[in-house]
Amino acid sequence: MEISSDCSCIISYWSLLNLAYYNVEGGRSLSKEDDLEVERQLKILNKPAIKSIWTEHGDIFDCVDINKQPAFDHPLLKNHKVQMRPKSFRKEMMRDGGSSVHKSLQIGLKDGGCPTGTVPIRRIQKEDLTRTKSSSNTKNYPSNIHPLGSSDPVQNSFLKASGDTYYGTTLLINTWSINVSAEQSSLVGTWVANQQDNIQAGWIAQPKLFGDSKTRLFTLWTNDNYKTTCYNTFCPGFVQVSRRIPLGMVLPISTYGGTQTEIEIDVAKDASGGNWWLTWGPEHENVGYWPQKLFQGLAMNSSFVGWGGQAYSPPGSPEPIMGNGHSGTEGYGKACYIRNVKLLNYQGYYYTPDPNHTAGYGEKCYALYVTSTRPEYQFYIGGPTC
Repeated sequence: MEISSDCSCIISYWSLLNLAYYNVEGGRSLSKEDDLEVERQLKILNKPAIKSIWTEHGDIFDCVDINKQPAFDHPLLKNHKVQMRPKSFRKEMMRDGGSSVHKSLQIGLKDGGCPTGTVPIRRIQKEDLTRTKSSSNTKNYPSNIHPLGSSDPVQNSFLKASGDTYYGTTLLINTWSINVSAEQSSLVGTWVANQQDNIQAGWIAQPKLFGDSKTRLFTLWTNDNYKTTCYNTFCPGFVQVSRRIPLGMVLPISTYGGTQTEIEIDVAKDASGGNWWLTWGPEHENVGYWPQKLFQGLAMNSSFVGWGGQAYSPPGSPEPIMGNGHSGTEGYGKACYIRNVKLLNYQGYYYTPDPNHTAGYGEKCYALYVTSTRPEYQFYIGGPTC
């Protein structure tokens, strides 16, 4: 399988988001010709909607034909047939059922989401085009959320498993509301990687991508070691199948010293179909998948799995808070945690990582505090601005 190293499909897609930068930086309004061009590009980016759903947070999710969603603008997916569920099934694993102090989110779009045969895609609006004007330059944010250990100005706090072959992971994360500036980004989640390929999923606050610092469900993928990066459905690749759980949705948040609200995420390879699936919640609802043909290393398995947080600010600026801005030493209910971490083996069984095969890492004020390894991994990450 041969994949272009320059990933021109993503670059060309992102270049559509680069139209009005000089108007934004110079404070000038769009000319009539530029405005018409923006409208033309919006028609290319936004697929025809059978129904549109407005949320209380100001987002619009268009219900588009599942076979005409943005994923299929990718040249490798022109003849791809949608897979509605994994062909193989993961085996039973031990989980707790939650309690009054931590609860898994049971959320989604109102009224059951989109009609049958359609999927929700967050609408790209004119403001998005101007705000993400730098995204076509792969050396600039937001295309620089790089792998752990990168020399770029991304600070990390994470636990990792490496040195073996992995086929997926599951975890629970409590969600928080955080304030980040227009140029900053802060996220908590998981990632699976092999060679140049990487998939990430979790929650994020990223104003440059979404226009606000609300806490949202996010994914990203790259097959060229982050030279180009594809977030959510902003560019082609991820195949959405859920009618009610869209990427980019705003998440309810935890209360400091009170109820801890969690998201439960699985990123796992279908042993039979080969695609990497994103599933949500205790019922493992299928949100969608990254087709196997997008990758080289991940076409086989993952050689690295990480769980933790990343924080970004432009060079010379203070980093944003990570997690909820409180140190993990404050403990349960007062800091950001990740728990019930499991790995998936080739037989389809989840298992707790061997502490002898994991390593923790924290940069600057973003420390990692492991509180248990058996029968489940639980640890705290994050801290205040540095």
